[in-house]
Amino acid sequence: MKTNQIVFILLLLLFLAQSMQAEQVITSKKDEPDAYYGLDIRAVISPSYGARIRDESSGLTNTNTGTTLYANPNDRVGFSTPWTLLMISKTFQETGLQTELWGELVRTNQLTSDTRVDGGTKQNPYILSIRRASVKKTWETSIGAYTVNFGMQELPHTYTQWSNYWRWRYIDRGPLESLGFAPQAADIGLSATGKWSIVSSQLMVSNGEGYRESQNTTSAGMDLSSRFSVEPKFGEKGKAGFHIFYRRENAFGTAGNECFEGRTNCLPNDIDPNTNFAKNTRSLQSDTAGGEFNFIWTGSLKWNLGLGTFFKRQNGGEIRDRFQPFSSPLVYGKDSFGKSAYAWFSVGIKNFSLLGRIERGTGNNGIVGTTETYQREFVPGFGVPSSNGTVPVPIQSTLPETGGNGYSSKSSFRRVSVFLEWMAMPQFKMAFGYIENKNYDSNGLGQNVYIDQAGNQRTAQEYVNQFSTPGNIGIVSYSTLDRQIVLRTTIEF
Repeated sequence: MKTNQIVFILLLLLFLAQSMQAEQVITSKKDEPDAYYGLDIRAVISPSYGARIRDESSGLTNTNTGTTLYANPNDRVGFSTPWTLLMISKTFQETGLQTELWGELVRTNQLTSDTRVDGGTKQNPYILSIRRASVKKTWETSIGAYTVNFGMQELPHTYTQWSNYWRWRYIDRGPLESLGFAPQAADIGLSATGKWSIVSSQLMVSNGEGYRESQNTTSAGMDLSSRFSVEPKFGEKGKAGFHIFYRRENAFGTAGNECFEGRTNCLPNDIDPNTNFAKNTRSLQSDTAGGEFNFIWTGSLKWNLGLGTFFKRQNGGEIRDRFQPFSSPLVYGKDSFGKSAYAWFSVGIKNFSLLGRIERGTGNNGIVGTTETYQREFVPGFGVPSSNGTVPVPIQSTLPETGGNGYSSKSSFRRVSVFLEWMAMPQFKMAFGYIENKNYDSNGLGQNVYIDQAGNQRTAQEYVNQFSTPGNIGIVSYSTLDRQIVLRTTIEF
């Protein structure tokens, strides 16, 4: 092909490209009361980077999960996308019905353990899971607004996040969510919300396992969750919030045989044909109650304050041998308790804000757990005797405390984070900060890591034993402090 022909073709393509008219995307249909498509499509993308500050002398690697800040080790270091959503909603104008469908980008090992990092075969790719899938109807009346929502939706304790009191979800989850007020932030259920001027309330019945878990794996019971809020305003720049939250796990719907031995993970199978254990279903229930206070000021100097706490009680339960229905309980489990407190404060000028947050609670790694109690072995190494008095029951490690024969684990944690945020534009924000987590054992002492001369991690018992046996093997104790430097960004469109 000659050069002048090539030039002619290029000029013709350029002319055609300039003269083409882009066809308008049809989003509505004429003469129809509702939108033909009528979809409100939005998205949030939050690319992030985290680097763990390593203790070189201890030889611990970045992937060590002894004191993880997050349940998912993939998001602890390196590049990640911890808060990436695709949000689609549609409102039918005639009926007032609104439906929502949200997709959330997660790693597969958050949904299944069949992954290479957990000893499986998969490579932990990102997948799009469903976070919201619901339909709701709102009635506006002279005495308030009322909404009924049916499907997969956020639980009431996440209200302060979606009301923009905690507005840094791309940096970290809201405290009630991250501390474990409920197993997960969203669930499938039915909720009713009422709003009367500055007062609002919500009541929700849900499966209880959370939107990432299989239904009825632990119990067929339903959870009951609620919220009560008072939100006064102070002129055009000030707003406060007083919130009370409550959750009753397995409030109703549990079956009497759900805690029979081997039926669910409520009570494992001891593989002993001479026994048939059962635990009363009271042990499936727990109560969690909390409160939070917020204050926001949007003047030239911007303020944001949050204070909160919650308490949790996990019920204990009797364990009996059904082959001996008239005998005394084999084990009587006491109720156990957990608690937490948290605070955050930010101050900002123009497009820059400085944010600090602190959390303290029972449990480990930033997740609140109840005080765990376990049955001691009758004879060390031999377990709890079974009904015939000779065969040890291998489930003794899961049995709760009986009388004063057990011990209580009162472990706790302290988590601190500091961030500097830059709002480049209302849709794009960036934050650079520092996070640290410190765990404490049942005696209130900071957790340590034990390293031998070869750089391998050893146990606390091995560390203690080396001083009472000949031949010290050189295990050294290091204070464990999980520290991270992170860069968080988010863009909404």
